[in-house]
Amino acid sequence: MSDSLESLSFDSERLVVSEWHRAVERTGLDLARSIVELMTPLTTRSLPESWRGDYSLERAQRWIAERDAESPTLLVTDRQTGEAIGLLIVFLDSSADEDSGGDARLGYLLSDSVWGQGLASELVAGLVGWSKTRAGIATLTAGVEASNVASQRVLLKNGFAQVGAESEGQLTYRLSVDTDPWDEHAAAWDDDPSARSYATAAFSSLVAALAERGVPLDGATVCDFGCGTGLMTEQLVDMVESIDAVDTSAAMLDVLAHKITDHGWQHVRLLGDAPASQESHDLVVCSSVCSFLDDYPGTVQRLADLLRPGGVFVQWDWERDDAEGDAHGLSRREIEQAVASAGLVRVHVDIAFKVEIDGQVMQPLIGVGQKPHNPVHQTAPIAP
Repeated sequence: MSDSLESLSFDSERLVVSEWHRAVERTGLDLARSIVELMTPLTTRSLPESWRGDYSLERAQRWIAERDAESPTLLVTDRQTGEAIGLLIVFLDSSADEDSGGDARLGYLLSDSVWGQGLASELVAGLVGWSKTRAGIATLTAGVEASNVASQRVLLKNGFAQVGAESEGQLTYRLSVDTDPWDEHAAAWDDDPSARSYATAAFSSLVAALAERGVPLDGATVCDFGCGTGLMTEQLVDMVESIDAVDTSAAMLDVLAHKITDHGWQHVRLLGDAPASQESHDLVVCSSVCSFLDDYPGTVQRLADLLRPGGVFVQWDWERDDAEGDAHGLSRREIEQAVASAGLVRVHVDIAFKVEIDGQVMQPLIGVGQKPHNPVHQTAPIAP
């Protein structure tokens, strides 16, 4: 199980998280001094009693050595400033079976100077996302003081559930790390000529839609939502400034992660969920994902919130024919209503292109909407 943590590191919207010795090599931070600054009486008040109190450099060095002997410890740094703002500690059950997976117990602390900014939820979400990409971890477990309501909310928000009753003032929360049903398709996805033809044709229709609206693709910040193995990202990567590639399938993201490493795509970031910041992207693309969403209109609203004024949302999905009793896909009306209800204007839904799949010519829909340049001007939702 220890091998599962050797590569434990991840980035999020505002955080960079990596093993603390590697982090100081990268940042040049003094680890012991960072510990002194982090381990204030206020920050450590919910930690084990032996960890509380004032820290000198000598105590910090001893504490670092103790943690190194027990388990990996990660330094949490601010993406913008590079400052150390927290720690993440993960313990693995050494008796767990590699095939069935074991339990990883987590603990974290954040500097009191950054409390109240949602960073704890972002940190835990990052760990959950990373856990889904690695074999050998079946569950994540966290212990929380019964009086620490804020930390309990962080865990609940990230899908944890309380297990058992309160014991000696402590509550236990656990999350099962489920695999995504798309994982089984990841290994062969890029070898499917239909998938590649679809991505190429979708990109061509994207270029046309942006040109029609006078929106440049060069230098854009992009969210590729439901990126899969990154076939659309491949089309965009040489033209844009940055890409947030989002998918719930760990296996799909793992394929894309290898592409990022092989090609040196430092401006492509992998995420398990849509970024949290609003008005941060020029373009959001969703290629054949929206019809699989549990809350399609709600997700479109979240993605529309990512767009800067003038930014564009584009989706491609199969058209559902209610007259034929189709169970899969989206109707034109559904797409128009969801995109317009999200506050986007110049909404357009039409046939995107033709593609041959298994000998059959298919014509997916493209749905496009644009964030108003004047945020006061909103299009009224289309009546049901």
